[in-house]
Amino acid sequence: SKDGGLTWQVVQPTLAGQVDTHPETLDPYTYVEEDSGRVFDIDLYGENLAVGLPVGAFLSWSDDEGATWLTSTVSIPGLNDHQTLFAGPTPIGNPLLKSVDPRFPEVLYYCVNQVADSWCARSINGGLTFTMGATPAYLGADPETNDVVCGGLHGHLATDSAGRLFLPKGHCGDPWLAISEDGGDSWTRIQISNKIRAADTQMAVAVDSADNLYYVWFDDIHHLPYLSISRDHGKTWSAPRMLGPPGVYEVNFPTIAAGDPGKIALTFPGTTVNDQSDPSRPWNSYVVISTDALSSDPTFVSNISNPANDPVYRGACLGRCGRMFDFLDVVISPNDGSVWATAVDTCTAKTGCPTNPKAASDDMRGIAIRQISGPPLIGTGACPGKANKCK
Repeated sequence: SKDGGLTWQVVQPTLAGQVDTHPETLDPYTYVEEDSGRVFDIDLYGENLAVGLPVGAFLSWSDDEGATWLTSTVSIPGLNDHQTLFAGPTPIGNPLLKSVDPRFPEVLYYCVNQVADSWCARSINGGLTFTMGATPAYLGADPETNDVVCGGLHGHLATDSAGRLFLPKGHCGDPWLAISEDGGDSWTRIQISNKIRAADTQMAVAVDSADNLYYVWFDDIHHLPYLSISRDHGKTWSAPRMLGPPGVYEVNFPTIAAGDPGKIALTFPGTTVNDQSDPSRPWNSYVVISTDALSSDPTFVSNISNPANDPVYRGACLGRCGRMFDFLDVVISPNDGSVWATAVDTCTAKTGCPTNPKAASDDMRGIAIRQISGPPLIGTGACPGKANKCK
């Protein structure tokens, strides 16, 4: 989109402008590295689609907003599932790990769930080839959790200005974070909280411009969102703070982005109806913003992005929330500091769901959410929506 999300054009990778170079996908994912502007498109593929066993991924990237693409494949030996792709500078603990791509001066990381564990690989040539890290970020059966089988499903990767890697995970019912300072060769695992447990494996972490960390999850009892903050690169964490907007009884899959110090944005589906057995229970797509999250008494402002009479889901939003799955994200524009988010609308006119509470919430439509007023989270001044950077 070149008009603020009003209209969209297809620019997915093709060969000679005709053949789709990603002929299949078991998990679609895109990523834009902000400093270089390089756009990545990565789709899991499987040897045997009949049984759904992903063994690698098609990876394409573009330096001209999708006009032209280069394509390669990436695979970590064994099962490749729920991939995450992210880039960062040369890591503080491995100064020889440097990019050799002059157009992409960062190290690119690809991490996957292998059920038995969680592994990451890295590329120093912008995605052409990858090298495995020396050890897994998580073990499926972990001595730190008394060898209980926790699986390898994790959240999405983040990096800081020193190239540290942060991979969040709901590990055996608790929020954990795996940290690497050497590009994924070794990992330290930190339990964020032993009091507020996690409802799922999909945790989220973000890093602000001063390298403060923000970790969000939803609890296993009330399914409400919690935030914990680290000011020492993940070694220690603040007491969890509940961030549910007034009147919200339950959320699912909160995710987070960070801009300048203390400036964060979250998004999640949430409901104001306190009856889990109600098949017409409406869910809205929330965005929450704070500009002083590091203060002792921070303020959080929330709103829904969908019309109040047109929910994005109805019913019990447990697990992957019907056909919403986990295709939810939030980012902060480096151009003007505005917040962008994505959601999935499963309650569309196709099934009559918005006006008929008894209709099935069984469609899938992607939503792009854009902040049009309010404070920017990068820079100063009221400039969201403008093309120039906030000053």
